[in-house]
Amino acid sequence: MKDKIGFKEEKVDSSVHFASLAIGLNMSKRIELKVDMYCEKCRTKVLKAVSKLSGINEVSVDLKKQVLVVIGDVDPVSVVCRVRKIGKRANIISVLLADAPKPEPEDPCQCPIVYPSCNDVCPTIVVGY
Repeated sequence: MKDKIGFKEEKVDSSVHFASLAIGLNMSKRIELKVDMYCEKCRTKVLKAVSKLSGINEVSVDLKKQVLVVIGDVDPVSVVCRVRKIGKRANIISVLLADAPKPEPEDPCQCPIVYPSCNDVCPTIVVGY
Protein backbone atom coordinates (compact mmCIF):
# COMPACT_ATOMS: atom_id res chain seq x y z
CA MET A 1 0.00 0.00 0.00
CA LYS A 2 1.42 3.41 -0.94
CA ASP A 3 0.89 6.51 1.14
CA LYS A 4 0.57 10.07 -0.19
CA ILE A 5 4.33 10.60 -0.54
CA GLY A 6 4.84 7.44 -2.54
CA PHE A 7 6.57 5.24 0.03
CA LYS A 8 5.47 1.68 0.42
CA GLU A 9 4.37 0.55 3.88
CA GLU A 10 5.86 -2.71 5.11
CA LYS A 11 4.87 -4.74 8.13
CA VAL A 12 7.79 -5.61 10.38
CA ASP A 13 7.82 -8.28 13.05
CA SER A 14 8.62 -6.37 16.25
CA SER A 15 10.24 -9.35 17.98
CA VAL A 16 12.92 -9.59 15.29
CA HIS A 17 14.08 -6.02 15.74
CA PHE A 18 13.81 -5.85 19.54
CA ALA A 19 17.53 -6.39 20.17
CA SER A 20 18.56 -3.73 17.67
CA LEU A 21 16.02 -1.26 19.06
CA ALA A 22 17.16 -1.74 22.67
CA ILE A 23 20.09 0.57 22.06
CA GLY A 24 17.71 3.25 20.77
CA LEU A 25 15.48 3.17 23.84
CA ASN A 26 15.96 5.23 27.00
CA MET A 27 18.88 3.19 28.23
CA SER A 28 22.26 4.45 29.30
CA LYS A 29 24.88 3.90 26.61
CA ARG A 30 28.67 4.07 26.45
CA ILE A 31 29.68 5.85 23.23
CA GLU A 32 33.32 5.94 22.12
CA LEU A 33 34.36 8.38 19.40
CA LYS A 34 37.64 8.97 17.61
CA VAL A 35 38.06 12.77 17.52
CA ASP A 36 40.93 14.76 15.99
CA MET A 37 42.34 16.57 19.04
CA TYR A 38 45.94 17.72 19.35
CA CYS A 39 46.11 20.10 22.31
CA GLU A 40 44.39 21.08 25.57
CA LYS A 41 42.43 23.81 23.78
CA CYS A 42 40.93 21.23 21.40
CA ARG A 43 40.11 18.98 24.35
CA THR A 44 38.37 21.80 26.21
CA LYS A 45 36.31 22.81 23.15
CA VAL A 46 35.15 19.22 22.63
CA LEU A 47 34.23 18.77 26.30
CA LYS A 48 32.26 22.03 26.38
CA ALA A 49 30.39 21.23 23.18
CA VAL A 50 29.42 17.69 24.16
CA SER A 51 28.53 18.51 27.78
CA LYS A 52 25.75 20.81 26.57
CA LEU A 53 23.75 17.84 25.27
CA SER A 54 20.95 16.63 27.53
CA GLY A 55 20.98 13.12 28.98
CA ILE A 56 24.73 12.85 29.53
CA ASN A 57 25.96 11.32 32.79
CA GLU A 58 29.72 11.29 32.19
CA VAL A 59 32.18 12.63 29.58
CA SER A 60 35.88 11.84 29.39
CA VAL A 61 38.64 12.52 26.86
CA ASP A 62 41.91 10.69 26.30
CA LEU A 63 44.06 13.21 24.44
CA LYS A 64 46.88 10.77 23.64
CA LYS A 65 44.54 8.22 22.06
CA GLN A 66 42.22 10.97 20.71
CA VAL A 67 39.18 9.17 22.14
CA LEU A 68 36.03 10.76 23.54
CA VAL A 69 33.85 8.58 25.82
CA VAL A 70 30.28 9.67 26.56
CA ILE A 71 28.07 7.76 29.00
CA GLY A 72 24.37 8.52 29.23
CA ASP A 73 21.03 8.44 27.49
CA VAL A 74 22.02 10.32 24.34
CA ASP A 75 21.92 9.62 20.61
CA PRO A 76 25.39 8.77 19.22
CA VAL A 77 24.68 10.67 16.01
CA SER A 78 23.84 13.85 17.95
CA VAL A 79 27.19 13.57 19.77
CA VAL A 80 29.03 13.27 16.45
CA CYS A 81 27.08 16.21 15.00
CA ARG A 82 27.91 18.37 18.03
CA VAL A 83 31.64 17.57 17.72
CA ARG A 84 31.63 18.21 13.97
CA LYS A 85 29.82 21.50 14.55
CA ILE A 86 32.91 22.91 16.29
CA GLY A 87 35.09 21.88 13.35
CA LYS A 88 36.52 18.57 14.57
CA ARG A 89 36.44 15.26 12.72
CA ALA A 90 34.63 12.55 14.66
CA ASN A 91 33.97 8.88 13.96
CA ILE A 92 32.06 6.39 16.09
CA ILE A 93 34.26 3.60 17.44
CA SER A 94 31.63 1.73 19.47
CA VAL A 95 28.22 2.04 21.11
CA LEU A 96 27.56 -0.32 24.02
CA LEU A 97 25.07 -0.48 26.84
CA ALA A 98 26.66 1.22 29.85
CA ASP A 99 25.91 -1.75 32.11
CA ALA A 100 27.73 -4.18 29.81
CA PRO A 101 31.23 -4.94 31.06
CA LYS A 102 34.04 -3.81 28.80
CA PRO A 103 36.21 -6.75 27.71
CA GLU A 104 39.52 -6.70 29.51
CA PRO A 105 42.65 -7.16 27.42
CA GLU A 106 44.54 -10.35 28.11
CA ASP A 107 47.98 -10.17 29.64
CA PRO A 108 50.39 -10.58 26.68
CA CYS A 109 53.17 -11.94 28.90
CA GLN A 110 52.50 -15.48 30.04
CA CYS A 111 55.77 -15.66 31.97
CA PRO A 112 55.91 -17.40 35.35
CA ILE A 113 55.97 -15.12 38.37
CA VAL A 114 59.03 -15.49 40.59
CA TYR A 115 58.76 -14.42 44.22
CA PRO A 116 62.07 -13.93 46.05
CA SER A 117 62.66 -15.78 49.28
CA CYS A 118 62.27 -13.85 52.51
CA ASN A 119 65.42 -15.40 54.05
CA ASP A 120 67.89 -18.23 53.51
CA VAL A 121 65.55 -20.82 55.08
CA CYS A 122 62.61 -20.25 52.68
CA PRO A 123 63.03 -21.48 49.09
CA THR A 124 62.29 -19.32 46.03
CA ILE A 125 58.70 -19.73 44.88
CA VAL A 126 57.87 -19.94 41.16
CA VAL A 127 54.25 -19.67 40.08
CA GLY A 128 53.43 -20.63 36.48
CA TYR A 129 50.24 -20.90 34.53
